[in-house]
Amino acid sequence: MKRFRNVSAIVSLLAGFITAVVMVINKYDLLTFIWILAVVMAVFYIVSRIICFIWKVIYSNSISK
Repeated sequence: MKRFRNVSAIVSLLAGFITAVVMVINKYDLLTFIWILAVVMAVFYIVSRIICFIWKVIYSNSISK
């Protein structure tokens, strides 16, 4: 469904931005910065894909009723 297509990317990028700002303020070294940022973005992408799937199921069930 096109309605929830961009949610995963937006959530992942927002989490990455917030993480990057916090790590720049706390002056993390570059290698740690990259690893933490990659893990945070991957986790939030996976979680948001699961949430989008659940929203699709709920939305399609409510329309078919």
